[in-house]
Amino acid sequence: MQIYLASSLRAMDAVRELGKTLRAVGHSVYVFCDQNEPAHAASIFVRKGSAEKEFTPQTAVRNPLVSNIFGFNMAELNKAQCVLLVLPAGKSAHLEAGYAKGQGKPVVLYGKMPVGEWDAMYGMFDHIFNIDETEMMMDWFRRLREAEVQRNAATPCA
Repeated sequence: MQIYLASSLRAMDAVRELGKTLRAVGHSVYVFCDQNEPAHAASIFVRKGSAEKEFTPQTAVRNPLVSNIFGFNMAELNKAQCVLLVLPAGKSAHLEAGYAKGQGKPVVLYGKMPVGEWDAMYGMFDHIFNIDETEMMMDWFRRLREAEVQRNAATPCA
């Protein structure tokens, strides 16, 4: 299954590790902050420049580098069959999850969820796993992968 990991640069190390773990199970995973991803390189370049501090939503989307980041991420989001939102996450990750849900794709929420920190709109998620339920989440993704392998094995070659 093609999985899109949505999160924040604040969770970069955890997101990269989670991507490796999901790949080890057999999934294809887009990790926006992987070193080899063009969106990550462009994002780092934009964040290091002084223009970022002067952007408004209107000027940011007209910036060629920001536009490229959007294009890279949207292409991967459109290819994805599932979105995994890893907390902490910012506006972009939440927009990505909402977009995926609107496209009819399953969306999963994962991360540290302290008592008192919640959002009614998290009701759109198909599954919600707290940080202490990592193994339970990985079991769910393993079963998803096994079902995919069985479906592919049952499909005759054309």
